[in-house]
Amino acid sequence: MVKEVVSLPDSGDIDDESFPLLKRVIIVGDDDYEGDQKGTLNWSIALEEGKTVSDDVVDARRAQVLPDDPVFIMYTSGTTGFPKGVVHSHKLIRNIEERAFRMAVTENDVIMNYLPLFHAFAYSEASLMSMVTGASQILTETFDPEESLDLIETERATIAHGFEAHLQGLCDAQERQPRDISSLRTGVFAAGMHSATPIAYRGAKVLAPLRAVSAYGMTEV
Repeated sequence: MVKEVVSLPDSGDIDDESFPLLKRVIIVGDDDYEGDQKGTLNWSIALEEGKTVSDDVVDARRAQVLPDDPVFIMYTSGTTGFPKGVVHSHKLIRNIEERAFRMAVTENDVIMNYLPLFHAFAYSEASLMSMVTGASQILTETFDPEESLDLIETERATIAHGFEAHLQGLCDAQERQPRDISSLRTGVFAAGMHSATPIAYRGAKVLAPLRAVSAYGMTEV
């Protein structure tokens, strides 16, 4: 996929006129990839090499970053047209820190993440929230309510998010086979529409002690 998007170099960093600021592509999810293609780096290797970077270098890099500097591109779902790439600044990370504070998310939390990672919901409320707070994260490839409840029970997850469909699936599965989900304490469920009200009340009962909050958001914000 990388080769289809950007011209990879024979040596050194990436030098593509279409992406003048892009220097390196990090490959995630392929443990067998050793990073032999110039301009790319395996995620696990990046983590190991990161351990050799001194605190002084990290502090110097941090001082160069401004709140309005771009941090990543997130794509919309395409509900009203073709998906659009939305450039987010570092202010979004500060927003996540604020939500973490309001929801009391800490390194002691365990986030159950069955949401698609290409979606803003999963990326901001689970993946980035985990990075910002130090909370653990349980990742699944797809949403399976039975599997999710099993993992919540065995891994003692404290946070779960989702939409109306997720909430209904979890309630159905829990009623079929009750699990010990007493570790759950909070989560964000987008249940603001009128049709979701009965499901929200049902979730408060079936998934207790989970105290979910409703929220509204969009990729552009």
